[in-house]
Amino acid sequence: MMRIALDGWPLFVRSAGVARYTSRIATALACDPSRPEIVVFAPPGLRQSTRLEESSGNLSIRRSWAYPFVMGQPWPWLPRVGSTASALGNCDVFHATSYVAPRGCRAPLVTNVHDLALLRHPELGTPVLRAMIERCVAALPRAAAIITASEATKADLIELCGVSPDEIHVVQNGCDPEFAPIGRELSRERVSRSLGISERMILHVGTIEPRKNLATLMRAFATLRKADRIPHKLVLAGPKGWVRTPLSTLASQLEIAGDVVVTGRVSDPMLADLYRSAEVFICPSLYEGFGFPALEAMASGTPVVCANAGALPEVVGTAGLLVDPRSESELATAIARVLEDAESARRMSSDGIERARGFTWQRAAAETARVYEKVAAAAR
Repeated sequence: MMRIALDGWPLFVRSAGVARYTSRIATALACDPSRPEIVVFAPPGLRQSTRLEESSGNLSIRRSWAYPFVMGQPWPWLPRVGSTASALGNCDVFHATSYVAPRGCRAPLVTNVHDLALLRHPELGTPVLRAMIERCVAALPRAAAIITASEATKADLIELCGVSPDEIHVVQNGCDPEFAPIGRELSRERVSRSLGISERMILHVGTIEPRKNLATLMRAFATLRKADRIPHKLVLAGPKGWVRTPLSTLASQLEIAGDVVVTGRVSDPMLADLYRSAEVFICPSLYEGFGFPALEAMASGTPVVCANAGALPEVVGTAGLLVDPRSESELATAIARVLEDAESARRMSSDGIERARGFTWQRAAAETARVYEKVAAAAR
């Protein structure tokens, strides 16, 4: 049986999609007794912000004080002088799940590149985030294989980083089973009771930051509200990242302050309730390396309107409406179409549920295991 080490840092910080990926791929890999032994390498003393259950004999978490000196996290200025072998023992493959690769690693290195948004759009990130991507790109020549979740990011790796296509493996992410089109009325009751939202809703899910393009969404929403075409609330669910203009200030300027609800971070059960309660889900992001929220909304039976940018068209396919994310008028028209045309909304809901069924963590784990086997065999 192969022994695979995964970087567990995303599980201990609030890193949204990267944390979900790390937790789910590790668990799915360990669920099959024929799969490799999975050791999640982690720092000591921190509580998990994303749960990883050590329910399988194939899965364990190795907490080590050597972690910062092997991975350079959480202090990137530390010299990475430790080796993975000294901290973990021998392993057949080390999987760097979160942009940061160890230097002292004798095992073949598999690196995840979730997206290259800040190479495409450097203005959309902070200096710290840009430095993280630059470190990731600098480490790519040491990788025996690169895993990414979309053809869009693969194309960016080839164009922007000069990576050979043969080194890149596209493994699309899965969707958690709790995102399902069941119990809509109960979900609405729980949302009303817990968040105080009883009105009809338009939903966006994601970290609040410029890349998510929420200003354009709010302007499109304001256009529809002022034309009396919709009675809905706009619900923005997700943690605060970094923003140029506070959303409350923009909402006041657009005269929609009473119609915009910013929930902050919500639990996974409440997130599932929000998806099922919404009449339409909107993702106008300027760039996504995958797009978990769009997939989760489809799985929940909620019609999706999203940007025709990054990997979102690969996730949504023909099941949703794709728009130019910089066009307020296109976005407003698409939202109105879903809310005013019941037949289109029903068709999009059905198509979205069917499309989401193809995104499973079991498939992702099987494809990832084949990457491990390939690089381990080449290293022998």
